[in-house]
Amino acid sequence: MKASLSILFVIVLCASALVAGCASYVPASFEDPGQNPPLSYRFDYTPKADKSLKNPLTMLLVSPTYEVKFPSQYSAVGGSSFSGATTEVLDEYNKIIAAYSNSMGDDFKEMMTKRNFRIIEMLKQKDLATYSQREQSNFSLTPKVVVELADNVLTSEDPERDVAGALLTNKWSAGTRSGKFGMKARIVLEVYEPLTWQLLWVKSIETDPMTKDYRYRWNYRRTGAPLDFAVGSDDRPNALASLLEQSYNEVMDKLYIYLDPDEFTVLSKQAEEVRKKATGIVR
Repeated sequence: MKASLSILFVIVLCASALVAGCASYVPASFEDPGQNPPLSYRFDYTPKADKSLKNPLTMLLVSPTYEVKFPSQYSAVGGSSFSGATTEVLDEYNKIIAAYSNSMGDDFKEMMTKRNFRIIEMLKQKDLATYSQREQSNFSLTPKVVVELADNVLTSEDPERDVAGALLTNKWSAGTRSGKFGMKARIVLEVYEPLTWQLLWVKSIETDPMTKDYRYRWNYRRTGAPLDFAVGSDDRPNALASLLEQSYNEVMDKLYIYLDPDEFTVLSKQAEEVRKKATGIVR
């Protein structure tokens, strides 16, 4: 009888070990953190009727360039711990700020036309201007947009593994984070004499820092090295779009004031002097 019990005990141990051994090969599965809300934004400015140039001046307009300064913790994207962002998140931010910058370029064209400037062409960069375009223009205007982001996490819950069912499902539930998303923007206008590319005039404005509450969910895509992460149900892209949208008209109002016809009439004389003194211009 004792021998039978011993044999039965050994069989149970072996079966348990076999089940445990098999269970250890169940691949990990991860709860999908969900889809992001659809992006919603519109950057548009209508310049008011105001004073315009008495004698039209010609402007070579360059499309705005933009730069995004990400929060310092985002520098660890793709590292061994979750930084709060993924390459997909950063792409969303860049997409929104590119739209902001492009809209600003279109509205600059409308603003300057209303001020009675003649626009030669909207160029992607000033180096693409032909000699003929430069020669015909009194000025070249280059806008630059710098957007600085902040991501202040207030609450954080990491993804959790289902311990009770680990040997059967090995499933991870998504974690959540909430906090305040911040943004401030700086826009710089540079005016050049286009034949010599001598800088004539620089002005800039900076928005006040703005914040908006957010929440998102995140999870692992895999737990082995290298780690990979997924983010979903993320309010931050729309928070950024909303903050940029809120400040857009105020920014454009200030920039419109900078394009003062009287000031550019005086500046045109300075540009003429620069051009007369220039020698050895290379086409």
